[in-house]
Amino acid sequence: MGNCYRLTGNYTRAFAIHFDALKIAEQLKDHDALALSYHGISTTYEDRGHYNDAFDYGRKDIYHATLAGNDQQLMRITSNMGLCFEKLNKLDSGLHYLQKSYEIATKLKDSSIAGSIHGRLGNIQLKMGNRD
Repeated sequence: MGNCYRLTGNYTRAFAIHFDALKIAEQLKDHDALALSYHGISTTYEDRGHYNDAFDYGRKDIYHATLAGNDQQLMRITSNMGLCFEKLNKLDSGLHYLQKSYEIATKLKDSSIAGSIHGRLGNIQLKMGNRD
């Protein structure tokens, strides 16, 4: 539900729902739910251009997704983090996160996101002056 509000630009409502979900996930001590809640918060900050806040919550997402063994979630958040670093022109960091995301996508044989990750990697390579 929070993502629906985020996608329609109602960030205040999106944050409220994501933080409510986070409270429940904390009570349950459910690492998958914690990762998803942190992901929602991170992407909402990302959409608003608040990349440092997106990184803070993205790192928490990575931590809990790792504990849960949720490679799908790791793939998504590392891709998002790579995009945030690219937008801040921190290309080495963006490359690091996107390569990690691509490795996970390859391991999972997930072609649904691999193309997007490839495109993001290509954008960073172009910005770095690598045209090969």
